Amino acid sequence: MLLRLPMSKTFLFLGWAALLFILQTSWLGPASGYRTIHIFLIFVSYLGITQEPATGLPAALLLGVLTDTFSGGSFGMFLILYLLVYLVGFSAGKKVYLQSVLYRVGAVLAMDVSFRLLLLNLLRVLEDAPVTDVTRVLPGVLATAFMSPVCFWVFDASLNRLEMLTHAGRTKPRARR
Repeated sequence: MLLRLPMSKTFLFLGWAALLFILQTSWLGPASGYRTIHIFLIFVSYLGITQEPATGLPAALLLGVLTDTFSGGSFGMFLILYLLVYLVGFSAGKKVYLQSVLYRVGAVLAMDVSFRLLLLNLLRVLEDAPVTDVTRVLPGVLATAFMSPVCFWVFDASLNRLEMLTHAGRTKPRARR
């Protein structure tokens, strides 16, 4: 028997979170793309904009916990930041039509700027990190925003494939006469 769609969507996004974590920390880690494209933020923004809390929030929280565990920083910092990104995306997705590519790029751009500024300020307060020039993060913000439509398309395609698979085994009920 196939899983019900909301539960299978939750497992799909948890799988995406684990895959993106492995990709970001191993393959993109040594490359310069790790510092420029924030794939976790794109994913959490996608979840916030498109998914209900029952399906999207577990994956966002998993990414926060994994990032906190392996970052070596103060525990809970990324968990709180990803939770905030998800909640902002969720509330913005309810108030504003964010299905257009241009609006999604703008939403990811705004969330990435906010995320990086909050992260820099939290690091400065919690760990006495040196002050970083904000203009140094601008290329990463723009790269993340312009990469987001491709990532959103991949996430949408996997969700559509899951919906096709979960509905493939079901037959339509016969009409009563």
